[in-house]
Amino acid sequence: MRRPAGHRAAVLFALLVLVCYGQVVWWFLYQLDRTREAERLQVELLVARAAASGDPAVGAGLAARAEALHDRTRQRTRMFIAEGTFFLAVITAGTGLLHLAHRRERRLRRRQDELIKAVSHEFNTPLQALRLSLETMTARDLPPDRRERYLQRMTGDVDRLAAMVDELLEVQRLESTAPPPPEPCVLADAAAVALTGLEPRLRAAGMAVVVTAEGPSEVLGRPGELTRAVTVLLENALKYAAVGGRVTVTHGSRNGRRAFLAVTDAGPGLTHDDQRVIFARFGRGTAARRGTVPGTGLGLAIARRIVTDHGGTITATSRGPGHGARFEIVLPAAPRRGDGARREEEPRS
Repeated sequence: MRRPAGHRAAVLFALLVLVCYGQVVWWFLYQLDRTREAERLQVELLVARAAASGDPAVGAGLAARAEALHDRTRQRTRMFIAEGTFFLAVITAGTGLLHLAHRRERRLRRRQDELIKAVSHEFNTPLQALRLSLETMTARDLPPDRRERYLQRMTGDVDRLAAMVDELLEVQRLESTAPPPPEPCVLADAAAVALTGLEPRLRAAGMAVVVTAEGPSEVLGRPGELTRAVTVLLENALKYAAVGGRVTVTHGSRNGRRAFLAVTDAGPGLTHDDQRVIFARFGRGTAARRGTVPGTGLGLAIARRIVTDHGGTITATSRGPGHGARFEIVLPAAPRRGDGARREEEPRS
């Protein structure tokens, strides 16, 4: 059985590390042996000189020199131990860093493979539908009403592809572009802007939106990105809530330290597994996979990235299928101006 190239590389790397450890141990033993051998020869020479002189005073001086040689040998041994330990520590640290880099590369490669598979699948579905519609319209002389339905279906597929490309580009922008500096903004304003943009769709679906304020919701952030995150949650509720249903938007403060915004719908709800996967790229809930709910599975991933970049968290909770869902954004509250002034004055007092 042929072993993968990654496995062979790992084995060779492990052997190289073992060789490095062996070389350090050999160097230490060699230096220790050389030092002890040099000490033995010098002591033998001193003993011979003491025996040849026959003078006790000379013998005492030579014995003192022999003891000094022994002390120097111990110092050199400690030095070799320290140097060997340092070399082993450097090799161990380098090995650890290389191992982490290898694991990171493998994780990145796996994520890239998963992304390519997911993108290919998501692109293939509307493309196949477009191809089938075009073949049907080309091969048959359809009545005007059926032709119109096919055209509408094709337009929807093209819009889905365009939305997917836009969301992929947005994900790439969020990951590769340095964000602008934050500024004071209010989650209530982000919700108001998002609701204004979605008003025609909400009206067409007969959706009732109730907005409830539970205190101030000022944060430090980027208003455009926060509006985009809230829009994602509202679009999600619009897709899954029943026609003519109700969506509740709640925003406020918790202990003056955290600001939150929650979107609650009465849709099909979420399973425990759904709550784990829906924030991943192309992750979709059970109701979306089983039904015909349009979407790319990128919206909640974009919202999570935006919220994470703002130092906050986004969660989804549900009592189970058929009981709706609650999506909540929690962000650090903006410091009050009075608190900031007091903090500046405290060091001077």
